[in-house]
Amino acid sequence: VDIVCTGEGELVLKELLDSKLNCEEVEGIQYRLSNGDTKKNEQRELIDVDNLPVAEWDKFDLEKYFLFNNNHLNLMASRGCPYACTYCSARALQKTLGRNYVRTRSVDNFLDEIGEVIDKYSDRGLKYLYFIDDIFIIRRKWVLEFCEKYIERGYHKKMRWTCSVRSNLIDGPELLEAMYKAGCYQVGMGVEAWDDEIRNKYYKRNMSLEQIRKSVGLIKESGMKLSIQFIIGAPTETYDMMEQSLRLAKELDADTLMFSILMPLPGTEINNVALSEGLMESPNQESVLQNSQVMYSQPVLKSHNMDRAQIKKFYRKVRNYQIRKYVSEGLRLKGLFFIFDLIYFGVYLMPKYKLEVQNDFKLKVRKY
Repeated sequence: VDIVCTGEGELVLKELLDSKLNCEEVEGIQYRLSNGDTKKNEQRELIDVDNLPVAEWDKFDLEKYFLFNNNHLNLMASRGCPYACTYCSARALQKTLGRNYVRTRSVDNFLDEIGEVIDKYSDRGLKYLYFIDDIFIIRRKWVLEFCEKYIERGYHKKMRWTCSVRSNLIDGPELLEAMYKAGCYQVGMGVEAWDDEIRNKYYKRNMSLEQIRKSVGLIKESGMKLSIQFIIGAPTETYDMMEQSLRLAKELDADTLMFSILMPLPGTEINNVALSEGLMESPNQESVLQNSQVMYSQPVLKSHNMDRAQIKKFYRKVRNYQIRKYVSEGLRLKGLFFIFDLIYFGVYLMPKYKLEVQNDFKLKVRKY
């Protein structure tokens, strides 16, 4: 590695290319000197997110992209997250970028981009938008203004969308109803664990089970679909606690369910805990980190109550449950066409586009 960007990369990359990789005056990088030492330049000021241009999606193989992504295009209205979840890279990045690194684009700026991508890509496979902000509803007033103007521009008749929410920010039906009216068809929400201590002490989610159940009820009442996420393998977690998380997932009965194995990303608080408590059991953490296909399905930690084999055993149990759930749902929705769809994907589309999708049944059900 010759050069590392220590923050946001857009302006860094442009300046490096314009200067033919002359690193001396480029802020926001650390680089290797000719004698093998490294030098860290001054940290760069944060980007004004309203000044970034619209991405050139024409440079991508959109046919393949929409096939893999269920005809969604990823857009982002804000950068950063103010919360302190111990497993999250956003919290680690905040230590580098500073307290004010959470920035939201103006509503009109974001809507202008949405209008442009609708005009350019609707006839090339675009059907939905996925707002990939860490938490889309972080600023309630902004979201209400966005929904109102999204409808004023008529986009709600052209393009539905999905985003991520947080349980403690859902305090009633008003916000959810506005989002649903403006075309939001599904929200994703992190539950992480059944056990309060794991969720709030080890993961620092700062939300109660009561809040989670209430917000799930409000989301369902709004008419939107729900995707929920859990994490298994916390330092003090037991096999029974993981079983309780699965029972909670079944109780909440979300449309989409995801279980991930805790991954102690370098720079995160949970990584420091794992090292200090001697839980880093896997010798191949680096190889796991470099492979996104297995990054959250291969344990590198043990807990104080389980070894990695037990965590992996439970993960397989959850995965088998998910397969049964999605296959059953696919058959209910499409019957034998669902089977044909799976065969067509595996026999024709996967080799044609060199895809590595292992959960195609889940993608199919989402599409239906």
